[in-house]
Amino acid sequence: MLKTIQTIACAITVFLSAPAAFADEIQTLLFKEVNESLLRANEVKANTLAPTSYGKAADLYRSAQEKFDKNASIDSIKKDLESAKALFAKAAKASAIADVTLVESIQARNGAEAAEAEQHAPEQWRDAEVKFAEAAKRLEAGNSKSAVRIAENAEALYEAAELNAIKNHYLNSARDLVAKAEKVKANRFAPETLTNAQQALAQAEKSLDENRYDLDQPRALAKDALYQAAHAIKITETARKVDDDDLTVEQLVLAMEAPVQSIGDTLDLKLAFDGSLEEPIEPVQEAIKVLQKDSAELVERNSQLVALEAQMSDLENRLGLQSDRLARQEEREQKIASVEGLFTDEEAIVLKKGDSVILRMIGLNFKSGKSNIDAEYFGLLRKVMTAINSFSNPNITIEGHTDSFGSDDINLKLSSERAEAVQTYLQTNMEAGTFSKILAQGYGESKPIANNETADGRRKNRRIDLVIQE
Repeated sequence: MLKTIQTIACAITVFLSAPAAFADEIQTLLFKEVNESLLRANEVKANTLAPTSYGKAADLYRSAQEKFDKNASIDSIKKDLESAKALFAKAAKASAIADVTLVESIQARNGAEAAEAEQHAPEQWRDAEVKFAEAAKRLEAGNSKSAVRIAENAEALYEAAELNAIKNHYLNSARDLVAKAEKVKANRFAPETLTNAQQALAQAEKSLDENRYDLDQPRALAKDALYQAAHAIKITETARKVDDDDLTVEQLVLAMEAPVQSIGDTLDLKLAFDGSLEEPIEPVQEAIKVLQKDSAELVERNSQLVALEAQMSDLENRLGLQSDRLARQEEREQKIASVEGLFTDEEAIVLKKGDSVILRMIGLNFKSGKSNIDAEYFGLLRKVMTAINSFSNPNITIEGHTDSFGSDDINLKLSSERAEAVQTYLQTNMEAGTFSKILAQGYGESKPIANNETADGRRKNRRIDLVIQE
């Protein structure tokens, strides 16, 4: 830093009359080291985990910026920048301590942040942020016991904010429509439908209380509540028209029959509405069944035709190529057996899918919400490299998968980052020419191999699959 300052001092006399571009170059040199310190502090979220040191550093940084803009003395700017650099470094160090000491509250904060609590539960989010900032400041001041106690309060607030954010995000529309149905007195004209809406909404609330991360069921219940509430409102509006003599019963019945007859017209059926409600529906259902059967038979015939053509085209070559095919198949089976022998049952499962071999690396685990590979798994990855070397210049795709907990977007991003981490490790440690190409692809929760409703199923779904194709 001193050498940099001396270089700038030599040019400072030119600076006062220098064009803007030259001034920018001087500023870049002058602020280079403190900007690097700022970047490291931001990477570890020091503004949140060490607010006291970070805040002081930011004030000094702004002061240096203002002095530079006003052409203040180089010594004054240097003094502020040196102090800011030291404080940013101190904040980064304090953040590392907070990461360990306040780990539970940090995890709760991450969950609330992922649920967009700042948007969907703003008051609770603000209360939690105030508590957490207080805990972080106490920890910076050396009062760890007090910091942990306050952080526990922040943790509870974050968890409540996360739950309410999830509820508000998924249930607010249903709540509003159910409230509207109640306001228009749907209980008078559509009591059963309104009750269905209220029960679906209550079940969605209960489901989130029991497991806030399993969103499939509450999402479906909220959707059903929306439909039932909208249906209750529609029934109420129609009933009011009849009640107010704006619509006769005959007009209502004819209006309900018209769409059914329209379907009959499409099927070339003349429907009768002078009997039970089910009578006009029965011929429609029968006609649809006939169409479905005809369609299925047509698909089957086309499939048979394609199969016969394939058999005929291959027939002439089959006998001549049979021995080569068997030899290749035997060689491939030997490769797969060799690869299987590299791994224990706890490390990886070797699967065959068409022409591809899949290494399901069940022994490669990541910390919650993280994508960096811990050193304890380097041995497993070295075995993976040995497995890849068993194949001749293969194409490799690394697939990242998660369970269904958390938001879809975050899961997709995390699975991509984890796949890319494995990709980077292999590219860095394998010799050129070992493989044709290596790709990384994240699928999030979209390709489960087990039931996400059980802990064991979710564990199986959190995986890295390495697809090898020669």
